[in-house]
Amino acid sequence: MKSLKHKNVITVHDVGEIKIAGKPRIYIIMDYINGGTLDELPKVNLKPKEINEKIKIFSKVCTAIQAAHNLV
Repeated sequence: MKSLKHKNVITVHDVGEIKIAGKPRIYIIMDYINGGTLDELPKVNLKPKEINEKIKIFSKVCTAIQAAHNLV
């Protein structure tokens, strides 16, 4: 994942595992992105503008996934 560079993919700086209280914990260090989640967008009685916004976001997610698949 570190080698994946795409405008719609957050940069991952490090991934690893540490032990906390004797239990292994996986960590990911990545850039902070300010903003909300898709779950914070209205789910019922969506207006056409809100539906279009979700479609735009989903399209960006799809291009990011395609970039990840192209690494393999």
